[in-house]
Amino acid sequence: MLQPHDIESIIDQMSRTARTTWGGPLPVAAPGRWWVLVCGEALDPADFGQRERAREALRRHAAALGVTPAECVWVWDEANTVQMVAGRFADQQRAEHYARELAARGLRARLVAARDD
Repeated sequence: MLQPHDIESIIDQMSRTARTTWGGPLPVAAPGRWWVLVCGEALDPADFGQRERAREALRRHAAALGVTPAECVWVWDEANTVQMVAGRFADQQRAEHYARELAARGLRARLVAARDD
């Protein structure tokens, strides 16, 4: 059975392949930096209004549970789900702890290596 880090590695490789194919720049992992993302519903890439409603729904849900980032940084995902950066950490263990806290509050959270684009 695949583990979460295996799935993230596969997604990362697919992303690099897609960016190379489309001629875009390749993001590189920022060593020792981690993002904790809160995740919401699926996005329709062809419907701008739906994407905005999904972002607003996630922002409101997170705020209702006490998570209000100073700025809303949205992260694109190959699976087209709305994701917002809830925290940035230099220490992976602290990031994992925060992700568990968010999950305990009722948010879907995931940890990813920060990217420098």
